[in-house]
Amino acid sequence: MNWFQQNRFLGIFIGGLAFAALLSVSFLFHEKSAANREQARLETTINELTRLRRSTPFPSEENFRRAKAQSDNYHDLLFALKNELKTRTFPQPPLPPNEFQAQLRQVATDVIRERRFPLTFFDPGNVQTKASEVFLYTVDVSDVIPVSIGRVRNWSAY
Repeated sequence: MNWFQQNRFLGIFIGGLAFAALLSVSFLFHEKSAANREQARLETTINELTRLRRSTPFPSEENFRRAKAQSDNYHDLLFALKNELKTRTFPQPPLPPNEFQAQLRQVATDVIRERRFPLTFFDPGNVQTKASEVFLYTVDVSDVIPVSIGRVRNWSAY
């Protein structure tokens, strides 16, 4: 203890060195245990991957039957929905080719003259209850590259 009083700096330095060594050893033990946990997790994952690679990739017969039944059920529900939608909509008579061309020409002329392009976005799974969003762009087509001009207007349409 006498040497500590005579050379106080050396005593504090050795004490600090001992504390740093203890702290380093505890850090090493902590990281070693974390590395062991991760090593065990890696081995478990490798074993599971190896097991999956060895197994047959095809479903069992029972799962195949279930999936086929769900597919058939979905097909039947889709067919029933299609028939129900047919009863709720007005039948559209087929257009003769000359009327179709006339309507197409009219729409193209309106688009070129007005230079407005409405884009309508809707939720196909929720058409009956959710509004469609309509965005109207005004486009300058006088140059080689069309350019959007003005502000984009939008509204909801039911």
